[in-house]
Amino acid sequence: MLNFLRHIRAAATGKINVELELRDMLKKLNCTYNLTEDEENHVKRYYFDFQSGNFVAAFYNEIGVEITYPNCFSVPAEEIELMRLNCNRFNGGSLFHRFFYNGNEEENTLSLHISFFCDNLQEHFVNLLKACFQVQRDFIDEYKKIRERDKEEGGPLDPEHRFAQDARELYLIRKQELTHQVNAPAAADADTESKLTLGEVISKLFPTDGIEYTTMSTIAGDVVSKTAGHKAISETELQSCLISVTDGKARFVADAAMLIVNYKNNLTNDPERTITIHLKAEGETSNSVFFRVTATLIPQEVSRANTLESHANRPLTISFLVQYSTASEKQRNQEFEYMWEDAKIKIRDGKYSELSNDQRLLAEIWQTNVAYNLYWGQMHLRNERYYQALLHFENAYNSMRSEVFEYNEAQRYNFSEICYYVGFCYSVLKNYEKAFFYLNLVSGTGKIRFATAIVNAMANSADVRTFSAIDGIMEEVKHEYNINLNNPDDEENEDIPEHIIHFVNFLRRRRIYAQIEFNMLNEAEDALTQMLNEPENADYAMEELAYINQLRIKQQNNKSDELPF
Repeated sequence: MLNFLRHIRAAATGKINVELELRDMLKKLNCTYNLTEDEENHVKRYYFDFQSGNFVAAFYNEIGVEITYPNCFSVPAEEIELMRLNCNRFNGGSLFHRFFYNGNEEENTLSLHISFFCDNLQEHFVNLLKACFQVQRDFIDEYKKIRERDKEEGGPLDPEHRFAQDARELYLIRKQELTHQVNAPAAADADTESKLTLGEVISKLFPTDGIEYTTMSTIAGDVVSKTAGHKAISETELQSCLISVTDGKARFVADAAMLIVNYKNNLTNDPERTITIHLKAEGETSNSVFFRVTATLIPQEVSRANTLESHANRPLTISFLVQYSTASEKQRNQEFEYMWEDAKIKIRDGKYSELSNDQRLLAEIWQTNVAYNLYWGQMHLRNERYYQALLHFENAYNSMRSEVFEYNEAQRYNFSEICYYVGFCYSVLKNYEKAFFYLNLVSGTGKIRFATAIVNAMANSADVRTFSAIDGIMEEVKHEYNINLNNPDDEENEDIPEHIIHFVNFLRRRRIYAQIEFNMLNEAEDALTQMLNEPENADYAMEELAYINQLRIKQQNNKSDELPF
């Protein structure tokens, strides 16, 4: 009754005595308390125990109270990066509780504190107080997971930066996880500091063994020209159709251009084939111009050996944005040399914690040309400029491979990273055969990035080895984590790291994609039906089930069109 009357008075005056409310709540909960006052800062603090936890309530004014659950978890001081990472994660996802930490110099440890603000003690205080214990358990469980993952990744440099970088690379890899309803992923960017010759571009995008260019027609604005001969066509610079450079300034001379290239294959008796390359001006800055390259390999003629449904008869289109920069080679060298020297100085002075993953890899490379190409390749890769990244990574690979058997363990690790980068870029550019060549060099290393890239390359190219590769990886995961592979979201998988759950779901989706590619529709449909009840896979399952339905209708229509003899 007294509380009711006090709230009636508060409603009339617009003010509630929060301190009296707290005392009432603590009395109801049978909590004893000690009161201290900081007169200088006008702060009152109530120290009380609740369910074996020590809490502090602080009043700064009459609008509410801040409750802190102090020193509820402790870790060694050298794990400060992990503590910071986990606090940032939980602060970003928690609606009511705040997570922060401080150091104990005497014990060389870090202590976690959890707090919440409450302005309506009657409704929320008890629930938020009890919730402190649950979020404490969640924080500790997640911390143990990222600490274990940090050990696997070779920490302790800066896990927050490394995890963010890994997440970025996984995002780029996952963009290659195609579904059957949508078009290919949005065109990726590519950057280049060198001339784009037609022969080089085509060799990166399409299989070119044994091909000989015969004729090429170029249409730029109102100008039409023809070129004959393999050498002349191969050495044609793409940017010359659109761009003119005068006094160090690049400008467009046409809005668009089209190259129609015919070629024959001297290793086969196949008819001539055609590649079209469309160039379109996209914009310019003070020292760069941008244009889009869209290359299409026209399908082969339909025959008994090459039906309408065959993979060989599907049009293959790759599109990327090119930045043509007038920056000098000297300027690029100066930027690289500064970053390389900075990384080596930090290694020399023992400042490992200040190194990013890119800098650490860069500092361990002793060949200047390899380090230069690795630096610029990584710069382009992080920003989805895959074509130029590929040129740099291939240069680095070619410089290192002749000495690979003389390398120590750290050098071989660097070489495997470069193999992965080359294969990854080829996979994005849909040259899956070349992608698999490089990615296969790093198979079996246990890295999720590597395994994800290999599976994408195989599944997207309808490689017959896709099933055995995925099944082999799944067995390894099952043996390592004792996970229920048929339903990763099952309660029995509660203690499995979250990134492993996501990886297993990725493998399951890729296996279903391959089943559809190989017309194993019944098996794919059964697996997709199960996925409809899984939050991470439900959208994918609905899209693929719709596609299977379209396939069956199409197959039935084709069957009805067959002749009766």
